[in-house]
Amino acid sequence: SGDLGFRFGHGSSNYVAIALVHVADYAAFCQSAANLRAQRRLGAHYEYHYAHIPKSERAAYFTMLRDTDLAAWVLIADKRKLDLEWHNWYDAFRPLITNLAGRVPLEVLENAILLIDEPDARSETVKVIRVAFSIALRTRGARRGIRKARGYPARREDGIQLADMIAGAVMEMETGADTRLLARLGDKVKVWWFEEETLGE
Repeated sequence: SGDLGFRFGHGSSNYVAIALVHVADYAAFCQSAANLRAQRRLGAHYEYHYAHIPKSERAAYFTMLRDTDLAAWVLIADKRKLDLEWHNWYDAFRPLITNLAGRVPLEVLENAILLIDEPDARSETVKVIRVAFSIALRTRGARRGIRKARGYPARREDGIQLADMIAGAVMEMETGADTRLLARLGDKVKVWWFEEETLGE
């Protein structure tokens, strides 16, 4: 999850946050999300999008996550500090994904199914992410690569909504707006900032 378009127009964020979340029992998590929607009478297709939902629903969601077996890794980059003299935004995005893939434990990534916040299942974005992860895994000596990487609209996948919610909470914490939501997850979430010198790593 993240502002993958590197937008710089009025109202856009100065930062890009990319979150990767691993859920131990995905079916159980999806059921918990469905139960929460029902309990709060939100409708079966209610989409958890951090920027678009009330604070009360954010709080209820993160309370649910306290009992979810998950781990998350979030990379933040200041877009104003990135070298954007590349040919296109994919060139800017690729080293961020490679850096992220280098931080996540191999046992999480090997043979994993990646659900990506991208409406077009086989878009260039999906390809860039899959290739970046594959290169990072080979570099780290992994015995197995990613099993599958596929894009889905966020409204269809609870896992993608989960990544968006965590990324949003991380950004609020880092900017000093609100630290309470992320505190509910304890050490389940690892956060770091991308620095330009890591491009060569």
